Amino acid sequence: MSFEGETAISQFSGAADSDRIEFLQKLADEFPAMRRTVVGMVGDLNDADDVLQSTCLKLWKNYSQLERKDSFRSWACKAASREAINFLSSKRRRSKRVLSTAAIENLVKCREGAREFLEMRLETLNECIATLNETDQQLVRDVYTRERKIQLLAEKYCTPAKTIYTRLSRLRQKLFDCVNRKLDLSWK
Repeated sequence: MSFEGETAISQFSGAADSDRIEFLQKLADEFPAMRRTVVGMVGDLNDADDVLQSTCLKLWKNYSQLERKDSFRSWACKAASREAINFLSSKRRRSKRVLSTAAIENLVKCREGAREFLEMRLETLNECIATLNETDQQLVRDVYTRERKIQLLAEKYCTPAKTIYTRLSRLRQKLFDCVNRKLDLSWK
């Protein structure tokens, strides 16, 4: 007697090394997003791990069908959402305290829309950061990417910490306005 995982494992073993490596790299890159999606839907970490394990097997089984131009993240998160919906549907049949499939699907749509919107804002933010002068770009990177303390930055730039705070406040407002202008999100 065979189970679905054995089939996926045997397919994985027989695949070309380059396909396995490519799949595993993409899966590793997008696994945190998949996990956030599933945990947000099922609410329990143990259940989420089960759903993710099943999702990963199905993703590998269907990886050859993914068009190279398509987003792996979108494909993987949608597969994880479907798997979570199936899990919750079977759980609902056993217990009456779970949301309906329609309610869950609506929540998934809202979450996907919010995720896409946030990704779009992040891309636009990066475009706006690129318009800053090099010193301001470096300051933003130091504070937000490298998580350096303001006091250390004040020493690095030989300036009072208050000046750094003021500069960051102005840069945040400038970037906020730039993102909203580029996305046509005016707060009138």
